[in-house]
Amino acid sequence: LAHFKKKAKFNKHNSYITHLDFSADGRFLQSNCGGYELLFSETNRGKQVGSASSLRDTEWDSWTCTLGWPVQGIWPADSDGTDINMVCRSKEGNVLVTADDFGLVKLFAFPCVDPKSPCTEYRGHSSHVTNCRFTEGDKFLVTTGGGDNCVFQWQHDVDDEDAEAEEIEVEGGEEFSKDEKKAVEKEEDDDMEFEDRGGGDEFMAVKPWVGAIRAPTGPPDDTKAKMTAEMNEHLNAFALSFNSLPLGQGKVPQEIHDSIFESMGKSKKAINKVRRGKETGPPAEDDLSLSWIHGYSSSGDNRSNVKYTAEDKIAYYAAGLGVVLDPEAKTQNFIHGHTDDVTAMAIHPDGNIVATGQLGKSPLVVIWDVATGAVIQTISGFFKRGVLRLDFSSDGTTLIGVGSDDDHSIALYDWKSNKLKSSSKGDKAKILDLKFCPGSTTNFVTVGVKHIKYWTIQGTNISGKKGILGKKGKLQPFPCCAFLNNNLVVGCADGSLYQLFDRNVKKAVKAHEAAINTIFVTEDNQVITGSRDGKVCFFDATLNCTKVVDVKASVGDKSLRPIIRSIALRKDGSRLLVGTEGAEIFEVRTDNSSIVGDKPLIVGHFKDELWGCAAHPLRAEFATVGDDGTLRIWNVKDNALREKFGVKKIGGMARACSYSPDGSLIAVGFGGSVGKGRQKCDGEFKVYNAESLDVVHEAKDSKEWIQDLKFSPDGKTLAVGSHDNKIYLYAVDKGYKLRAKFTGHNSFITHLDFSADSQFLQSNCGAYELLFSDVLTGNQVRSASDLRDTEWYTNSCVLGWGVQGIWGSGMDGSDINSCVRSSAGNVVVTTADDGKLRLYNWPCVEKDAQFEVGSGHSSHVANCCWTCYDEFLVTAGGGDRCVFVWKHDVECEGDVARVEAEQGSETNSAGGDDGEAEEEEEGGDDEFGERGGGDEFMAVKPYIGALKAPTEPPPSNPKAPECTLEIEHVFGYNGCGASYGEGGQVLYSTAALGLQMKRSEDGDGWNQNYCVGHSDDIQSFAMSADRAFFATGEMGKSPVIKVWDASSCLLLATLTSKGLKRGVTNLCFSGDGSRLCAVGNDDDHSHFIFADKGGRWSKAVELANGKGDKAKVLWVQWDPAGSCFVSGGFKFVKWFSIEGKNLKAKKGIFGKQKQVILPCGAIVGGKLVTGTAAGDLYVWGADRKCAKAVKASEVAVDSCCAHEGGLVAGDKSGSIHLFDSSLNKQGSFPLNRGRVKSLDVQERILVGTSDGDILEADKSTGEVVGGEPLMWGHGPGEIWGLACPPGLGGDWFVTTADDKTARVWSLSGRRQLSKIKLSDMSRCADVTDEGLLAVGL
Repeated sequence: LAHFKKKAKFNKHNSYITHLDFSADGRFLQSNCGGYELLFSETNRGKQVGSASSLRDTEWDSWTCTLGWPVQGIWPADSDGTDINMVCRSKEGNVLVTADDFGLVKLFAFPCVDPKSPCTEYRGHSSHVTNCRFTEGDKFLVTTGGGDNCVFQWQHDVDDEDAEAEEIEVEGGEEFSKDEKKAVEKEEDDDMEFEDRGGGDEFMAVKPWVGAIRAPTGPPDDTKAKMTAEMNEHLNAFALSFNSLPLGQGKVPQEIHDSIFESMGKSKKAINKVRRGKETGPPAEDDLSLSWIHGYSSSGDNRSNVKYTAEDKIAYYAAGLGVVLDPEAKTQNFIHGHTDDVTAMAIHPDGNIVATGQLGKSPLVVIWDVATGAVIQTISGFFKRGVLRLDFSSDGTTLIGVGSDDDHSIALYDWKSNKLKSSSKGDKAKILDLKFCPGSTTNFVTVGVKHIKYWTIQGTNISGKKGILGKKGKLQPFPCCAFLNNNLVVGCADGSLYQLFDRNVKKAVKAHEAAINTIFVTEDNQVITGSRDGKVCFFDATLNCTKVVDVKASVGDKSLRPIIRSIALRKDGSRLLVGTEGAEIFEVRTDNSSIVGDKPLIVGHFKDELWGCAAHPLRAEFATVGDDGTLRIWNVKDNALREKFGVKKIGGMARACSYSPDGSLIAVGFGGSVGKGRQKCDGEFKVYNAESLDVVHEAKDSKEWIQDLKFSPDGKTLAVGSHDNKIYLYAVDKGYKLRAKFTGHNSFITHLDFSADSQFLQSNCGAYELLFSDVLTGNQVRSASDLRDTEWYTNSCVLGWGVQGIWGSGMDGSDINSCVRSSAGNVVVTTADDGKLRLYNWPCVEKDAQFEVGSGHSSHVANCCWTCYDEFLVTAGGGDRCVFVWKHDVECEGDVARVEAEQGSETNSAGGDDGEAEEEEEGGDDEFGERGGGDEFMAVKPYIGALKAPTEPPPSNPKAPECTLEIEHVFGYNGCGASYGEGGQVLYSTAALGLQMKRSEDGDGWNQNYCVGHSDDIQSFAMSADRAFFATGEMGKSPVIKVWDASSCLLLATLTSKGLKRGVTNLCFSGDGSRLCAVGNDDDHSHFIFADKGGRWSKAVELANGKGDKAKVLWVQWDPAGSCFVSGGFKFVKWFSIEGKNLKAKKGIFGKQKQVILPCGAIVGGKLVTGTAAGDLYVWGADRKCAKAVKASEVAVDSCCAHEGGLVAGDKSGSIHLFDSSLNKQGSFPLNRGRVKSLDVQERILVGTSDGDILEADKSTGEVVGGEPLMWGHGPGEIWGLACPPGLGGDWFVTTADDKTARVWSLSGRRQLSKIKLSDMSRCADVTDEGLLAVGL
């Protein structure tokens, strides 16, 4: 190849090159780039051709550029500049095909100039189609799928029949009917500028940060493997140290402290060197579980919402969760099931069941069990906007609720059967409370803004009569009510207590100096009231006051707002439960008014919003600041405020805080916006001593509020990011002198981070910019490439190279509020406006990266931070004002012995450095190049000036092209499952297709039939036991399941369920094929049972459903009898039985066996056998206990299949292992073709691999039947490179992919001809006339 010499270089593009085409005479190039430019150049000199008009009549040898004059019409309205990945003009030049991000292949007539050009669409690919090429003679079209990893071979058929309509010949030889002539004969403007499309959020139209994203350089190939191994060692060392941390309180021993800091530093450095953002799955070794919630819902209309249960535990709600607090054990149990803020609560008369209602367009009412936290019933459909109040009837059979609609509509439910008994409009005035009349399920009372009403149900009708105030009463708001015997008692806004007989006010007592918010009536007819005046009053049955408990005086400074919102009395009468507007819950002794434990059980922020949180760098402590004007220091270990100096009033709302590197100082940024105009404190910052909370320094150089601030790692600089678009840099060691200002941003500062060496800042702003600056001078660093390998001390910026994958499709630029990389550097957490936190691998570069999700916050989660050692994650709920503390669990290899905590202070010396700095390796540019999605496509169109129509432009064809595409063959396999059918055919799925492969009549090959109907990736597959039909489940927001006839490929049924969300991850038929179990991809991995009621799935119904497990479900199997089923996955296995429409689950017991990930399961001889990530087979008994473990492999057992003779298992290394029915090992065979993803056994073993191959193996020898696979495919990654030879018979084509291979395929033989190993991943290729292959790496 010595004759290949560099001739010239064209370097005028402002971004990476995406497409290029030669002119027919080879003299010129046209090219597109990531900056949406269309440029022209000379091939001999690489010199730009500045005049596009001079090339307007040039004939182009190919047309693959997505931007240019003849392809203007391919872009739909509102399209993103990256939506269309490739175009290809046919060899004949009359047809254009496009490949796009929506899995579509489209055919247009060429040229395609009109923005409304018609086209024909074809589906089959399940995600972005990356490339397309016509073969020689236009006989075939080949397309490659990015996410689905498939190669589609399409038959291209041209319709030769003339149209019957009268034809008129027009200039250029094209023929059209009379009706079409007007559309053709229009004057073409030479410059052909078409209107800017789009609009929408600036975030998706213009992404200013993209130009600042530079991927760090990667390790050289010859050291990558070694460095990866070292990284894994450091990560496991961190995990071992992490898991040896002592439980409970006390000082962490110094050696553990030093060890974990050292391992965190080393793992972070190793990750920065090795990981290149390829990790698309969720974190495998890390998990978050909710441990504690600080605060509760105490403001607005939330009253009477803290209750004692039958077992003297405490039930209440916080954010979007129900909570049960055990005050003795100091534990919380959380009840999920709501989708928005919980706003109402009622406790069943037996004290064991609670109902909670929520906000929302179609709000839910969730009824749950106090002891187990299990959801018993969910009611929906009637209420609108929200649920204001709930109450159970005295016999517990009926639940009443009032909605937030304009009429405050009322509904009564038989809650056990979920049956609406009666409903009616309530009152235009707001209803503040309601109660059933004693002993009745048909009579109730409502009170509210200037009204008291008695209601009666007659049949399905409800009628109301007003209470009569008379001379003793006054019309005013009535916040609460209760029944004393059979007479109504009402709390009033002026502090009075009214007693009504027969709807008339007969007695009025001045009970308090301010509004009565809550009333509690005991079984012995005591009336207890709680008021805004901070007092609780006890009354006898005649409303004589018998006792006053001054809660405000009792709690003293332990409550910042002791306005009483809720009260309850324990059954033995010894303790009073009090909820305050300050988000505190106290227990007060009734005999002496003292506080139990001398502090609140629950405490939280209480006004407007909560944003600021920061963790102490050296001990289990964190700080929060909120709009309530308080700085609070929390002790993680005992789930409470710090015992000494735990809270400080700071004089104004604050939304940012940060610890100094040694933990001795806390900086707080003041101000905020809640729609009330500017605050006096906006722009101020203060620095506090972290121990005493005394002010060390305060200053105000900005007039706008502060959203972020941080100390530099060396502690010498404090950076303050303001809403005046500036970052202020203060010299800490010079008395916080203002040293410099960075003024490069065009909007308010949202996030900032220091480099590890304290020399640079990276920052984001409200205009979605990512900028870099010098810490010393405040000057902007304009070359992002200069900082591409900079180690950042923290990563809280939501825009940058390492966090590109956190932005889901359709997101607004303000949807993600915060992100934080762990101290060990292996994971990153984001918090968002949807109330969820998401845990990703770090770095997170790939689009649509998978994640673990945590829910419970009810509105936007404003901020988050990792505590010392990454032991806990803290999230700050903006609107719900709650602080969630999440326990971080890290898996590790090896035995762990937890050490005992030392007594005394928890403070440790500054722990370790970040490990010894490993020698930096040179070279190895990141193979992913400059990433970052998004564009300026619809806002700025740099290519417009280069669009010049030909001197005599050909007429546009107003019709779609008269040709069709038909799938002829698909190469590739998605690993979901592959099975034999009843006739020996092979059934499997790939992309969005179900496929059937039948041996050809001559027995020399295989033909494919296709099951078309899914609209997204198929991610689950199941074959019935009689092999007569199979099922496929798809990804998607509201996914469907399709049942197919295995012989004819006809669609038998389409199954769906209201609760089936995000995807169908697993499917399994019962033994008789009459039932199908499906697993959803929602947070609970819910299970759904569908039943065949008509035979051969002619009539399918949903039989039952229920929650699965928070952990990911990897498989499901039916009991042979078909009455129950079992599922398992990430460290769990559960047996399910069907009880009516519900599923009842019981966990498997691992016993002495290690609780590990269970990737697969099968039923062998009536017993469950599961494969493990450790290479064992676990055998489970009828008692749900793991009876024994059988060693199958040294690596993970990924798949297994039961058959008449026993079991076949496949492992991660690509080997298959044979066992008899007693699980005695009969043999092992290495296949060396990637990990074994699926297995089926008949006369041969059918194997599906992670390399995209399907093959048959001999049961006795393990040899591949025929010496080659039945189906070939590329390995993991995406396929982009595609080339078809211009000559040489045109019967083959080439693909290149991320799996570091180039593959040559036969069109007529429908098989792989050869595989070429490459040194790196490849995404482009071309072939010369002589058959030379060029590959871009």
